[in-house]
Amino acid sequence: MTGVQTCALPISASVNAGGDTITLSFVEVMDSSSLTNANLATNIVLAYSDNGGTINRVVIAITNATVIWDSSKKIATITLNETIDGAFIPDNKHIGVTPVAEKIKDLAGNSAKTDEIYSGPVPKETIAPIISAVSPGTGDKINSAKVSYTLSEICASGT
Repeated sequence: MTGVQTCALPISASVNAGGDTITLSFVEVMDSSSLTNANLATNIVLAYSDNGGTINRVVIAITNATVIWDSSKKIATITLNETIDGAFIPDNKHIGVTPVAEKIKDLAGNSAKTDEIYSGPVPKETIAPIISAVSPGTGDKINSAKVSYTLSEICASGT
C-alpha cells in the first residue's frame, strides 16, 4: 500500500540560537535511510507561512541541515543551518513539511503521503546570541582600532 499517512500532527519546532529545529513524529517505524543528512534536501520540503498555508509562504533552505532519528525510528529532528544556509524560523510562523513523492518510507516500504502538514505558530526566540572569540583579548596591548568577535547566530545589522 502506498501513500500511507505516516507523519502525524503535531509537528513541533523550536527557535534556538544558531540551530532552529523541526521535529517530525511518525505513526509507523520509519526506514531511517529514507531521510538522512545526505538526502534530506531532496526527500522533504520545509516551509513557513503566516497561516499554515499559502500566505507569505517561504521555502526553507535545508542544503546543510542535519537530521537525527530517535531510537524508535518514529521521531526525526531536523536542525537548520543558520550560518551556512541562512535558514531559520521567523517568530510566530507556521512550519510546513511536505514529503517528496515516494522518498520517505516506513519499514514496510510504504511511502509517506505528500500532503503538506503544518505546525501551529512557533514562539519567539528568547535566548540572546553569545559573543565569543573576542580579539583583542582582555589585557592585550596593541595599537589597532580593529576589534573582532564571533556571534553564535546571525544577527540583524545594527542590533
